[in-house]
Amino acid sequence: CDRSAPLHDAPSRRLGDSTAVLATRAFATCRLEAGQAAMAEGDWDAARVALGEAVNRDPGGVVGRRALVALGDVHFQVGDLFAAQLAWQTAAAAAASTDSITALALERLRAATSPDSTGISGIPQ
Repeated sequence: CDRSAPLHDAPSRRLGDSTAVLATRAFATCRLEAGQAAMAEGDWDAARVALGEAVNRDPGGVVGRRALVALGDVHFQVGDLFAAQLAWQTAAAAAASTDSITALALERLRAATSPDSTGISGIPQ
């Protein structure tokens, strides 16, 4: 994925719109997968960078919205509840209608703001 970045950028600069869209989505998917792999390894910095690139490439699309949910998970894991909630809210609000990504983002928002055993909301459990 990292080595292919220039190959994904070239069509967006030189070819027609449809080819550029396909190249952009392919690169966003690649970065989403890299981010998820980094999350699985506990490398939160690498995950944040890769997922951010996926969001930047496909901000309103399925891949970008899924990356936003994962990015929220990364922020949550490192203790930044505000950034996590912002990512999840953005993912949920980007869809015209409710889909599985919206449901996933809303589920995360509800879980992150529900009171824990102390009765204080917003504390990661």
